[in-house]
Amino acid sequence: MDFDVVFFGEALLAAVRAVPRALFMVFCTLVFGTVLGTPVALVRFYHVPYLAAFFEGLFTVLRGIPYLIFLLTFYLVFGRYPDLDILFVAILAIGLCYSVQISESIRGALESIGREQFDAAYAVGHTGAQAFGRIILPQLIPAALPPLSNVFIWILKSLPAASMIGVNDILNSALSEATINYRYLEAYLAAGLIFWVLFIIAERIFLAIEKNILSKTTKGTV
Repeated sequence: MDFDVVFFGEALLAAVRAVPRALFMVFCTLVFGTVLGTPVALVRFYHVPYLAAFFEGLFTVLRGIPYLIFLLTFYLVFGRYPDLDILFVAILAIGLCYSVQISESIRGALESIGREQFDAAYAVGHTGAQAFGRIILPQLIPAALPPLSNVFIWILKSLPAASMIGVNDILNSALSEATINYRYLEAYLAAGLIFWVLFIIAERIFLAIEKNILSKTTKGTV
């Protein structure tokens, strides 16, 4: 089958128009997953009785559930409500799924800082909130940024699955053009190219942010 360059351009343009919607989904999912995952990370870091064991068991269960089951289950539960945008159903499902990885990233960053930092802050009279805001948080951000950037990319790569429940994402927008003439190869290549470009841009942005934070941290310790 010959490659239709003209249709490839049309599918590419359709995929580009869906980029803002896709980025909105990624950022909302990351925020939702962080809101869910951060308290759990703190509970497990401080070994809160009962709660730490509960969340550890819950995360073990959630890790074993395939991503698509999350998505389809949320669709069947919440899709019956016509006033609820299917986009937010996808955000809830993806956010819950990736809250496990986000929580583990934050907990790992806290563990890398060490509990002695908290003890030292308490020893000089800081409250828990002051210790976290003034001492822990400036160290937590650069430590958590690399794994969180990976989560950002994983979420972006997961978006095409949202088309299964009717979300008009990058892949679905490109494939909608192919339904006219059945040139799916061009549509898949167009969507893949857009995702590849977004991955490169996201990687560069996170590397630049990480270098900027590390340079400021290094200057502050000199």
